[in-house]
Parts: sequence; C-alpha cells; structure tokens
Amino acid sequence: MLHLTSGRLRLSVLFLTSILTFCFFSPLVCRPTENLQESVQSKIWDFGRVKETKILKHNFIFKNETGKILHIVNVSTSCGCMVSKVNKTTLLPRETAVIAVEFNPASYSGKITQYVYLHTDNIKNLLIEFALRAEVMS
Repeated sequence: MLHLTSGRLRLSVLFLTSILTFCFFSPLVCRPTENLQESVQSKIWDFGRVKETKILKHNFIFKNETGKILHIVNVSTSCGCMVSKVNKTTLLPRETAVIAVEFNPASYSGKITQYVYLHTDNIKNLLIEFALRAEVMS
C-alpha cells in the first residue's frame, strides 16, 4: 500500500484536479482563434486552357484574421517557372496582402498544377499553400 504524507497527498490531489480541469475545459479555453485558412478568398486558381507562349498572372488575396500582428516570413513556389511576390510582409489585424504570381508555361504540356507557399510566423498556420492550375496547349 502506498503511504503519502498529508502534504504530498494534498499536492497530488491538487495536481490531478488541475490536469482533469484542464483536459475538460481545454476545448473551450484553447479553441483555435487564428484560423488563417478562412482568411484566403480562394486558394486555387484555374486558368483553364492556355497557350504555352502566354505568361499567366494571378493575384491571391490574403487577410489577417488572427487579431494579432502577422508577419509573412517568405513566399516561395514549387518550380522555377513561377515568380511570386507579396506587397506587404507585416499585416495588422484585418489587413490584407496581395500575393502576385506569374507563371511561364513554356516548358509544359497538358494539365498541370503548381504551388505557391506563404510562410508566416503564426504557429497554427506556418505554411499556407495556394495552387495554380492550367491545361497547356501546344
């Protein structure tokens, strides 16, 4: 049989009560309020059928819905056939940024999907992925 002094017993009961309380109420206290996924107007853009000689351009609109200042750390792409840039790297709450993307389909044929990656300092959404689709005609 395990013997605990009254001080250690009280401490153990208090600790277990705290853990159980946290586990019970954590869905209420720790619910995600920084859902960046909903702050993007559209994460996929389909150009449809395009000629391989035409440079394709699209702007993704991104809005900071976190309630905190958000920093865009980097914007990158899945291939060298795309160039992307963002007009702002620090967004106040409810502020928007434009991610401008240019895609050169010259070396492609048929249906393709390429990606743009938005890296943020939000621990819940460090990486947000955008997709560009097209069917490249020769």
